[in-house]
Amino acid sequence: MRTKLVLALLLAMSLSFKLSRALPASGSTSTEWRNDEANLEVVREFNRALEYIPFSSEYEGVLDQCPFRIDWSLGPNLPMPWKGGISGVFGSEIILTGGGWGDGGPHTFLYDTKAAEYRDIAKSPVVTGFTQGAADDRHVYLVGGKSAGQTAAKLGREQDGTWRWSSLAAVPEANRWTSVVNVAGRWLLLYRGRDMSKPARVDLPAWRLRLDKPDARWEPMAPYPGQASSVIISAVVRGKVYAFGGWREVDALEEMSESVNLWKKYRIWPFSRIIEHRDAYRYDPEKNEWKAIRRLPFPMFGSKGIALNDRYILLMGIGSKRTTRVGKSIPERKPLLDQYWTGFDDTILCYDIEQDNYSRVGLMLYGVSSWNWALVGNRLYCFGGEPKHGFNSNRENVVQIGTIREAGPQKGVKKL
Repeated sequence: MRTKLVLALLLAMSLSFKLSRALPASGSTSTEWRNDEANLEVVREFNRALEYIPFSSEYEGVLDQCPFRIDWSLGPNLPMPWKGGISGVFGSEIILTGGGWGDGGPHTFLYDTKAAEYRDIAKSPVVTGFTQGAADDRHVYLVGGKSAGQTAAKLGREQDGTWRWSSLAAVPEANRWTSVVNVAGRWLLLYRGRDMSKPARVDLPAWRLRLDKPDARWEPMAPYPGQASSVIISAVVRGKVYAFGGWREVDALEEMSESVNLWKKYRIWPFSRIIEHRDAYRYDPEKNEWKAIRRLPFPMFGSKGIALNDRYILLMGIGSKRTTRVGKSIPERKPLLDQYWTGFDDTILCYDIEQDNYSRVGLMLYGVSSWNWALVGNRLYCFGGEPKHGFNSNRENVVQIGTIREAGPQKGVKKL
């Protein structure tokens, strides 16, 4: 009996040690796969070097001078790795909900930016990958997702300070995901995306829901005119919606990939199953119409737009490039002696709605595909996201903090 108790105690201690490594303390910024201290230096030098390279030397019709710079730091790691969720800002607090948490649970966390601490609050009504949603100054809105059925709900604060979910009118299509959700004035908007039926539909109707009418139902909205069907980047400025990029999945390429099956044989894809787009449009909810704006200089998709100073939109999406940082990936991805943290494209663009043009802000600290960016004052927060390193089912627990500062008077781009 004593031997069994000792073995059980050793097993419990081993399990506790593993869990403590998998879920860092709230104040921690360290992991076994990232070297944050080194990467702060790497990205600082990368961005300093970019100031010597005119953006127009790579792309035509863009602005060389960006009005902003971003200085990077780190916040305390998330309580567990996370990707594909939604966020909302309420004063100095940020709500993080939906998506895929490391333990598979339906969590909602409140992050206090002043105390740099997390608090677990009202659980999300469904557990669904790539949760769709948006927020205004009163609520966070959850609208469907990969396995959400027709769920739509909103999260708001009660008079006693507690947070509570309440239901909204059901989404017209079940399990609709990778769609765009925006709040523009009195409207909650839902467009593009795909459903999970076989074969999946990608040209789905666009809908909008009146938020100022308690008994409102989803009604038809002007269809999105762009080519992309999924993971479009969007933001709302001056009451209008701006939508950029995205991709469209091609059934024929997917079928070929499955039949050739080089992934199982060699761990490589024979070709991409998506077509990436540069389309950009503006939507006026009062007129219920879309208009084309200047196209992106290169395709972007899979993240979020951040409205800034009621004029600019920071585009935090990704492209087809892959990035490396100091750290490592799972051994199956790279030789043990050639290890790096691997992620997606890390370029940040700035769209000026008055000039209808783009400039390059620089590079983010870690290139993740993430729908969890939030702006509090002049600080930009990115929670978790999807990297390429392969740990935690391809989820990150990093919290990137970018302090936005005006670039100041510029005499022109530096020359080498």
